[in-house]
Amino acid sequence: MDTKTSRRKIFIIVIVTTVIAGVGFFFFGLLLPTAPTADGEPTSFFGRLPIIGGRVGSKVTEAPPATQQPVPGATPGAAEQRRLIQITDEPIIGPAISESGEKIFYYRKRDGHLVSNNFTGGQEETISNLTILNILEVLWSPDRKNAVVTYQDGEIIKRFITEATSTPKVTFLPQESENPAWSPDNNTIFWMTRQGENRTLTSASRNGQNPRGRGFTTPIPDLQPIALTPDIVALIPKTASFYETPLFVLNLKTLAQNTALFTFGLTAINDTDPKSQLVLYNSTNRLGAMQDIHAADLQSGKDTSWPIKTLPEKCVFAKDGTALFCAVPKEIPARGMPEVWYKGQVSFSDAFFRIDLNTSKAEQILSESGYDAVYLATSADKKFLFFTDKKTSFLYSLLLD
Repeated sequence: MDTKTSRRKIFIIVIVTTVIAGVGFFFFGLLLPTAPTADGEPTSFFGRLPIIGGRVGSKVTEAPPATQQPVPGATPGAAEQRRLIQITDEPIIGPAISESGEKIFYYRKRDGHLVSNNFTGGQEETISNLTILNILEVLWSPDRKNAVVTYQDGEIIKRFITEATSTPKVTFLPQESENPAWSPDNNTIFWMTRQGENRTLTSASRNGQNPRGRGFTTPIPDLQPIALTPDIVALIPKTASFYETPLFVLNLKTLAQNTALFTFGLTAINDTDPKSQLVLYNSTNRLGAMQDIHAADLQSGKDTSWPIKTLPEKCVFAKDGTALFCAVPKEIPARGMPEVWYKGQVSFSDAFFRIDLNTSKAEQILSESGYDAVYLATSADKKFLFFTDKKTSFLYSLLLD
């Protein structure tokens, strides 16, 4: 057999072998079990092979809207999402339930106008078109008739008392005023007055008239008054996780003082019941690791704790005093709390809990949401829980029943 004929036979054998191998490879791939991809689409053996430039017709997963800020594997389920309602689609500040209990007030950040809305959104109405830019804080009186608005004008921080009306009267607080607080009976407003290196507790009527010192002066800066009753004021300095923080209590009638709490990383808010001296507080260990939430009755000395770790600013008592609602972060830094959160160095993804104050039972009402909740409030009928997302300043309501 000549060399040319031999080469022709070898070539034919190679071609036939390649075709048979290809056919076998194809049927072998079809028989392999399929497995779903991350987006739920099944893939064959060939589907798992790389294709340069991507796969035509492959499913594309879009990034979720920024307002939702979901956490993979931990977003609320479909049923929970139906109960969660986004009231605003722009940043707001200072939300509060109206005096009638039927609306929610807030200031729009873009123009500072005071507006109202219903509990599910979509019915925003302007109450006052007084333009206030660069609002930093809104502190409502317990009856929601007045508010202290803090805003920045250039390099200067200014504060004034205003009304929840279409033609509000405005009374500016002294430029030396710091850290205002309302009394629970609505009739008095407190603040700290800067006097050189010292601070003096000052009070005035609800419209800011007749200010007077209340016999307490201290060199401690950033002291926040907490009016427990019209005549009893607690004062807490700016907290630090690595230092023990006191909570002073001052009797304005007798000027008697005592230290009610003294612990690391102390932060506290008070209940607004005029008959109560209840303070909701949290503390840390020496390294700044957050401890369980507590409520201290400063009149009786009773201290109650619940096995959830969160900040008092993330909790609110139900109007009838039967429940405590809290937003609870999934992950909390092991040290540096709470100031790393106050400074915006960390943010949280919260779950929401309802604590029965009669049984101390904690019930989760919304799984991890992706929201860093602040300014919590409840409707009088306990059907809605409101909060603002600290990351976006958008307002939400959660249908409870």
